[in-house]
Amino acid sequence: MTRPAEAAQATAGLLEELGHTVTLAPLLAVEPVETPMPDGDFDCVILTSANAAHRFVEVWSAAQSVLIVVTGSATAACVRTAGFTNCHSVDGSALDVLAHITSIKPKLTHILYPRAESVAHDLGLALRQADIRCADWVVYRTTEADKLDQKVQDDLSSGAIGAALLYSPRTARVFARLVGGALADEVSLFALSGDVAAALGDELQTRCRFPSKPTQDALFDLLATKDG
Repeated sequence: MTRPAEAAQATAGLLEELGHTVTLAPLLAVEPVETPMPDGDFDCVILTSANAAHRFVEVWSAAQSVLIVVTGSATAACVRTAGFTNCHSVDGSALDVLAHITSIKPKLTHILYPRAESVAHDLGLALRQADIRCADWVVYRTTEADKLDQKVQDDLSSGAIGAALLYSPRTARVFARLVGGALADEVSLFALSGDVAAALGDELQTRCRFPSKPTQDALFDLLATKDG
């Protein structure tokens, strides 16, 4: 499991319930960025990660009826637990959020987009290019691991680890950099989406599988076919 530590632990618990043994090897670390929330009368909030959601629910003091559009179930659970009831999940990627927001564009006047310092898709820019008013709010950054735990490296090299799960293009690039050719043929690679798989580079991409829909449930379903 290559996700940042907090997300990795939560996902590992779900995988263990499905009968998997999980080794945690976070390739990115999350650091909060203490920036003030942009001013504005927002009628929609876009959340594409649980990290952004945690920061949002900490500081939002406006009416909780605001529309919140999220990418998946984990992020939706975070905001709903905090009491925000008007939450819609596209169960997809940032690009699916863009399509959904564009489809309801006449109903929106100003969107708040809490996000990471570096993102795979510049959703805020894409919305503004579609003439949708959107304020970006950088609330966290991720830093890359500079090495793997030696036992994890040895287990990947020997095939003692059977599969590696990759959730973001940046994670995939770090994985390719740190593991490179020292990856046993027995290790299967599973990515959340085609974009994530492509970030592995030509050699590793050919041995990576990804679901047709970029959701964790779909990824787990694909993982279940590994030994089938």
